[in-house]
Amino acid sequence: IVMPMLADDSPRDPALIPAVCEALVALECTWAWEPLLAELGNSMRAKNPDPAQLEAIATALGHMDVERVVPTVLAWINQADSPAASEILGRAALATLTDVDFDASHDATWWLNWWSINAAAYPNRADTENGLPRVK
Repeated sequence: IVMPMLADDSPRDPALIPAVCEALVALECTWAWEPLLAELGNSMRAKNPDPAQLEAIATALGHMDVERVVPTVLAWINQADSPAASEILGRAALATLTDVDFDASHDATWWLNWWSINAAAYPNRADTENGLPRVK
């Protein structure tokens, strides 16, 4: 049921994604990291990302496969045009996944520095200059 909902590009009720994310976490659906990363990309590409949806997606990603999720979330923080989006991703996803206490000073530069120190722990990193997946 969840996969078709996430794959459907038709207009959605704004409450759908937060409800799906909450259900995925409650049911411990750690296999859902890939569709959630795709949904994160859709949200980040939106002209004005919905903070509630971004919060729900980031929170759910915080319960998924660390090795697969961290590099892509970091890549989105690096690409984000929005300090608010970076804050949500850092607080709701990365703080949980990396066991780094959230701090408002943890912006893209801070997380890229963290990545340069910790990237070796993530075998699924990308073959790019900074080791993060290409997003946009």
